[in-house]
Amino acid sequence: MGPGHTTDFRWRMALNDRVQLPGQPFAAAVPNGQPAAARPAKVLATAKPQKKDETPAVKDAFREVVETVVFVVVLVLLLKTFVAEAFVIPTGSMAETLLGYQKWATCPECGEVFPVNCSSEVDPQQGDPVAVVGCTCPNCRYKEIWQETDARNQVVRTLREPPTWGSGDRVLVSKFPFDNGHFGAAGQPDRFNVVVFKYPMEPQKGTIPMNYIKRLCGLPGETIAIFNGDLYRLRPGVLRYDDRPVPADDKDRWRLEYTYSNDVDAVNLFHHDDATMQRFNGAQFEILRKSPELILAMRRLVYDNDHQPADLVGKVKPRWQGQDGWAAPDDKVPKVFRHAEGKDAQPDCSNEVTRRTGRPTRSRNSFATSWATTPASWPAAAGAIRSKPIGSAI
Repeated sequence: MGPGHTTDFRWRMALNDRVQLPGQPFAAAVPNGQPAAARPAKVLATAKPQKKDETPAVKDAFREVVETVVFVVVLVLLLKTFVAEAFVIPTGSMAETLLGYQKWATCPECGEVFPVNCSSEVDPQQGDPVAVVGCTCPNCRYKEIWQETDARNQVVRTLREPPTWGSGDRVLVSKFPFDNGHFGAAGQPDRFNVVVFKYPMEPQKGTIPMNYIKRLCGLPGETIAIFNGDLYRLRPGVLRYDDRPVPADDKDRWRLEYTYSNDVDAVNLFHHDDATMQRFNGAQFEILRKSPELILAMRRLVYDNDHQPADLVGKVKPRWQGQDGWAAPDDKVPKVFRHAEGKDAQPDCSNEVTRRTGRPTRSRNSFATSWATTPASWPAAAGAIRSKPIGSAI
């Protein structure tokens, strides 16, 4: 600078240097030129991030449906192959425990409701379908015809509209317990178990598998006898069949020629037990007895006194009658019996079963039967025959 010029220099250190100099401080330089006092305080808190779009991504609906269907199909196939399989009972061979295709009928005389097998009409196992056109009440033996065919011109005449048919019972069968003996002795079926199997001679017809459902009666090595409706067994080893033909493969023992049906030695031993009364002592053949639970599952209707036929009231002697202190409010239709004090007796059960011809007889069949459309299978006079089963349990 030249002579004569004076300049007042005020030097200051940076802010916050803790040294106070005389004079006015310079204004702190800021980007926008405002004084420091006008600047807002520094915000220490972190600014919140901007919210993102929370709308979920749209998935492919068609792909989800396909994946679900494939998963369900694979799961069902695995369960059906290795765990369990569902079956529909087609026939009435296991009635009354399991019913096949059936029609529920109501007897017009006694009011009993009972199933009538109609598998020959809905799903015949052999041949063409055969319509079920009538039935027999298992309680009062009344024979009812729904349709009849004129033998001269084959014209079908409907006497009463037959009931509609219903599907057979459905069962879920477990597969793994008896497979290859994985469970040892616990993996063997017990007597009277209900089993589903394929008959090896014809496991399927065309492309349709043939499954059978029956009740197991005989165990390996046993000889089974059927006499007067009762089952007997001969324990393994009591009677040997060493001189009988045997199959080359042990898996072929199911064939009829290797079951030794009506074997002479077995029949003679059975009749020997019958003559000496040893069979009931368990010495040789012993009767196979059912448990109370199994009896209840297999029981059949013989007679229900609460459902007495209306058309026989006053014409036929009632099945149950009061005597020796027992009396019924209604002697013609006795359903309730009351015993007088001081008497000790039982109601009288008449064992006579009566046809409409008036001749006493006995009926062995107490289950519902059905008739085919063939005229030769019908009774001589429709509704003219009635027989009642005896008052005993099966």
